[in-house]
Amino acid sequence: MEKLLVEVLCPGSCVRLINCNGDEVSLEAIAKRVGTLARLEQKRFSPIIVLLDREGRAAESSKIKRELLALLRQENVAVPVIVGVPDRMIENWILADIETVARFIQIKRKPSAQPFEGTAGEARLKELLPETFTYVKTIHGVEWFKSCDSETIGQNSASFREFVSALADLKCKWLAQKRLPLNYSDPIKTKESGLE
Repeated sequence: MEKLLVEVLCPGSCVRLINCNGDEVSLEAIAKRVGTLARLEQKRFSPIIVLLDREGRAAESSKIKRELLALLRQENVAVPVIVGVPDRMIENWILADIETVARFIQIKRKPSAQPFEGTAGEARLKELLPETFTYVKTIHGVEWFKSCDSETIGQNSASFREFVSALADLKCKWLAQKRLPLNYSDPIKTKESGLE
């Protein structure tokens, strides 16, 4: 989902998958792979931005970010590197602006006031959806995220706030607009909601 998300929010940007993701992959292995790709691309792209889900890792997002940046300094990357680590996954950032998402979807119940940061975001999001709705992260996750308000996400998510503060000097259409409109015309159809 992250690749599609960046391509939608930052058209024309170069997105490379590192092909070593998952909470079982060591940060050292991730740094080596990112370092290799960054050295190949650093003459054409600056800064290099790394977006890595915390997933089930025990360390907090901010600690993962610091450790990965320290490991990347050893990889001889000659351009700035910005690291974002959603606490636990991109769906947690979507949930940080659940009121906006709720305007586009028929949720089963009003979400609790407790924070979503650090929880299993995809599972929490699915709990809010009608039983007849099938969530597809590469479709719905991307569209819902871009419809969210970046300021609201930042108010409710420390991991997002930390990432966005590092992006402050970049020209990002989504951050400047705060949100983008939904593009797909796939309304949620449920018996409960009556949507057709």
